[in-house]
Amino acid sequence: MKEHYSFEELVDIIAVLRGENGCPWDRKQTHETLFKYLIEESYEFIDAAEHGTDEQMADELGDVLLQVLLHSQIGREKGTFDIQDVIDHIAKKMIIRHPHVFSGRTVADSEEVLKNWEQIKYENSEKKTPAEVLKSISKSYSTLLRGQKIVEKLKKMRNIHTFEQESIDKINEILDNRDRLCTEKNMESDIGVALFELILAAEENKISADMCLNHYLDKLLLVCENELSNITCKCEK
Repeated sequence: MKEHYSFEELVDIIAVLRGENGCPWDRKQTHETLFKYLIEESYEFIDAAEHGTDEQMADELGDVLLQVLLHSQIGREKGTFDIQDVIDHIAKKMIIRHPHVFSGRTVADSEEVLKNWEQIKYENSEKKTPAEVLKSISKSYSTLLRGQKIVEKLKKMRNIHTFEQESIDKINEILDNRDRLCTEKNMESDIGVALFELILAAEENKISADMCLNHYLDKLLLVCENELSNITCKCEK
């Protein structure tokens, strides 16, 4: 065991794990079977960043990098792409989308940087109609994140209302009208409307609806900690 390893050595380690005499678990993985781990490891890094130490952050980022390397090795074995292709793609993307750093273009502030980013992204991608843009938003996102991405795109198309008193009134109307809400026919639609309005509020304030709920759940668990400690779990065998 060495004290320090290079990036190239790590790539070789992953190749060995996937090789003929490697780990049975690693060898049987595919892009599809690894999907959930990339999501889980990303959330675990966020948790470490918010509640852990610098060492824990480094450890969790290593787990995220592992997923990148496993997917790259699978691509290499299939002859479709490898880690060098991944590096080339992101390096070129960063250079192209930062002309104010690499090509001498001047910008006033971070808002102009974001505006330029979106414009360059559009110019270098396959041109899509507004409907195609919305449909291209990944369905693999969490529902709250997908909703916020849709809201973000709709706002840029100027085709959506803002979160104002009308939105608050709409949510209150749904919550106050319990008899209507409690009918199966209306429940799904009404709750969907209320959630969408709250997602709109999050986007208006440049915060993540996903993280808002996550942080509230953390607080809820703290409040319930004493009560939960008195409950004996009866797990089925």
